[in-house]
Amino acid sequence: MKKNIIFFVIRALVSISLIDFILLNLGKENLQSFPSYLQNASYPFLFIAILFFAVAVTITTIRWKRLLEVQDVKLSFIEAFQLTFIGLFFSNFLPGTLGGDAVKLYYIAKHTRKNAGSLASILIDRVIGMSALIFIAIPVVLLNFRYPVVKNLSPLVFGLFAFFLITSFLFFNFKNTFLLKKLFKIRLFGIGDKIANFKKALVLYRKSKTILAFALSVSVIIQILVIFVCYFLSKFLNLNIPIVYLFLFIPIIQLIVAIPVTVSGIGTREVAFVFFFATTAGIIPKMDAFALSIVFYLVMVATSLIGGVVYLFKGGEIKKVDG
Repeated sequence: MKKNIIFFVIRALVSISLIDFILLNLGKENLQSFPSYLQNASYPFLFIAILFFAVAVTITTIRWKRLLEVQDVKLSFIEAFQLTFIGLFFSNFLPGTLGGDAVKLYYIAKHTRKNAGSLASILIDRVIGMSALIFIAIPVVLLNFRYPVVKNLSPLVFGLFAFFLITSFLFFNFKNTFLLKKLFKIRLFGIGDKIANFKKALVLYRKSKTILAFALSVSVIIQILVIFVCYFLSKFLNLNIPIVYLFLFIPIIQLIVAIPVTVSGIGTREVAFVFFFATTAGIIPKMDAFALSIVFYLVMVATSLIGGVVYLFKGGEIKKVDG
């Protein structure tokens, strides 16, 4: 418990440091102009953005539900929906964007006792979601290579794609190595058995290529919806951002924000938006990029309140999970 508190404090300090850095970089005069963004905003676009984000999270529910079925964990759509939004709600207070996954894991493992299978489903769900970001960025780079900023970012995008291909190859051709066999034999706290069970759970996905293909296809749709959330928010703030830059930068920003070094991505999100849209591409002023990052975060928080309401009505419990 003490270790978790220490890690949380460290991540909170990182968030505070990054926010302090970006605020100092923007300057007091620019920050005082923030209310004008909301005064002159086109609010119908805000409601469209919230709707698109809610739809994206709902589709995420379907993806995770199918992945859980591979582990023989049967959830109704409503149960999966509740857990997905509860996880989203708690991700507002936990490290990175991965904190909510820990909450989902707790509920599924608690009710099914399938700890390894539950963890495997969440891990694969997250990895496939991130892989979709790369699949979106690749065609954007290829079709817009004439832009200097796209050309400069291409090594990063292609590097991530190469990493995805190598990792996928290793996953589908993975065998018990000498080191892994040694790990299986660790008896302390049952670590060896836990590693073996987790490995067996992952193997189930190697035999479920159709499910993985479905999950990846759905993930691409989800990430495109998130990109359009940012597009409508830019319209909400009356910003002129070519959509090609949203398709290029948002996937990369999402990958960066997922790194669990801050609380709920606070700090990394704002710095990333300013760095890519203002500093790197120079298509909008820094304050515009910062304002876009703030409203994007607020839309996520507003949508996640559905999970908070579900959690309160359920009394902190999801009664029924079959597995």
